[in-house]
Amino acid sequence: MSAEKAQSLSKALGLSIVVVKDDDVISISADGKETKLGKVAFGRVKVTKKTYVIK
Repeated sequence: MSAEKAQSLSKALGLSIVVVKDDDVISISADGKETKLGKVAFGRVKVTKKTYVIK
């Protein structure tokens, strides 16, 4: 929800956003044009939610 709001605000201000698609770093301009910036430097990491009990 907040990521979509940030993307729409960036588009309204005419700013570009940077995303990762298929191990490539892509810059998307306000008009929707995608430019490949390069490869990712690190791999993906799966994040899991855990419950911790403090005693």
